[in-house]
Amino acid sequence: MKKLLIIFILLTNTAHAKKNERHYQTIHCNQLGGKTEVRLKDKTRIDCLTDRKAIEHDWAKKWAECVGQALYYGAMKEAIPVCALIGTDKEFEKYSERVNYLVEYWKLPIELIHIKK
Repeated sequence: MKKLLIIFILLTNTAHAKKNERHYQTIHCNQLGGKTEVRLKDKTRIDCLTDRKAIEHDWAKKWAECVGQALYYGAMKEAIPVCALIGTDKEFEKYSERVNYLVEYWKLPIELIHIKK
């Protein structure tokens, strides 16, 4: 009986566990027909690579990392750099403003995508 209770608790906790970045990355990349976790010569990995786009997925609050990595991966693969922020509408409002400011100020060729959690 004790074993059944432990299994039940584990299954219940797993079903309601927070989804990680990879969860959203995999779903989004599959929808685009891209390849996930594409490894580069320097052992860095592109979250999602399509025929034309190098996409970095990150939590909205990590917007700066997302922008930097997207630009790097885009350059390495001669692809359009895309920053896919994962979050809520409130987070998108706050952090997208920062991304858009950088894009406009520096005239960066980066696309911004929102993925709701």
